[in-house]
Amino acid sequence: MKASELTDLRTARKRAGLSQSQLGKLVGMDQNKISNMENAVRPISKRVSQKFAQHLDADSTELVIANRLAAMEKGAQDEDPCAVLTAAKGVVEIVGDGHLTPEGDDFLDGIVDAASKFAEKSGGAILLGTDKGLEL
Repeated sequence: MKASELTDLRTARKRAGLSQSQLGKLVGMDQNKISNMENAVRPISKRVSQKFAQHLDADSTELVIANRLAAMEKGAQDEDPCAVLTAAKGVVEIVGDGHLTPEGDDFLDGIVDAASKFAEKSGGAILLGTDKGLEL
């Protein structure tokens, strides 16, 4: 599955015909937290994603990955390397757990692309922990 095919929280919620407040009541959360998760300001945990999945006919792992990929993009736009790398770490952890098998290396390529874009904007280089010490 490619990143563009993932269902994010907002899409799943709207498809279910629920407002943020209605979804919040179903999962025991306030509307503000739902909004922050939809806008990639707040991460979606595996536990919370399972609650969402019960009410939204969505895959809990997809919800988490879509949220963290959006957080990577937001971090890159904000030129915040910590946000990019923290979100990237979350994606790698989820994919590494074997819950979702990416085709080719689409997800990891996205991580490298985000890191590369950040390096270009900052005029610096990012060293990836590989055997060859790949420098971007």
